[in-house]
Amino acid sequence: AAWIAVTAQDANVPLTPMSEYERQLAEYKALVVAAEVRVREARAERDTAPWVRAWLADRAVRRAEDELAHVKTLEPAQKKPRGFLDPPVHPAGPASPRVGGSQ
Repeated sequence: AAWIAVTAQDANVPLTPMSEYERQLAEYKALVVAAEVRVREARAERDTAPWVRAWLADRAVRRAEDELAHVKTLEPAQKKPRGFLDPPVHPAGPASPRVGGSQ
């Protein structure tokens, strides 16, 4: 069994499935990296652009920075795990009062 774990680790194959939150977080991180690359490339293009294209290059930088700011707002929120003593959550709302019991 140990050789299976070593082989899987060498091949970057996870042995346990990702949770929904872990998957969303991995996608979020990938989107942030991609947006950061676009900002870096737009700035490099602006720095080497001739004066004739300076306005368009500035606009591309602003657009890439706006996209990065938007992507950073999309970070998934981790759900708080429900504890053993926490009451169950019902989609219909709070539990109805007891019938026939004294309160």
